Amino acid sequence: MALVPETGEVLGNDPNSFGVLRVLRGRDCSLIETIGDQTTPLRQSAGPALGDLDGDHNIDIVARLNTGGVVAFRWNGTSYVKYWTGAAAGGDISANQVWDGPSIHDLDNDGKPEIIYGATVYRADGCIASATLGFPAYNCALLNAQTRTF
Repeated sequence: MALVPETGEVLGNDPNSFGVLRVLRGRDCSLIETIGDQTTPLRQSAGPALGDLDGDHNIDIVARLNTGGVVAFRWNGTSYVKYWTGAAAGGDISANQVWDGPSIHDLDNDGKPEIIYGATVYRADGCIASATLGFPAYNCALLNAQTRTF
């Protein structure tokens, strides 16, 4: 648990310490948008994942929430807006010192991306697909690879 020595305050709950996402224009590095507010506390130490979640050919952003779980933002033509918030599997972890962020992959080869965060797999719509050790289709292969049996 991370604490401020002088006050004993838990760092994970200080709104002044929540992360923000800054979207820059690649051509000249000018700021397009800043994403982050106290109603959606982003974890400042975790990098976001970028990918097309909804098939509209625009980049969507998935970021780790400070309290656990993930949040997705989508481009609406003029700005990024909250798309969905994925429930935290495992409870509030805001006081933990963690650096992990989400990843986006098509785990089951169905043409739709899944979001991986810790041991939780979210579908592209933010619903939890699995909260076990990895994705079920990969779970057996992973364990078999570790034991070197097929």
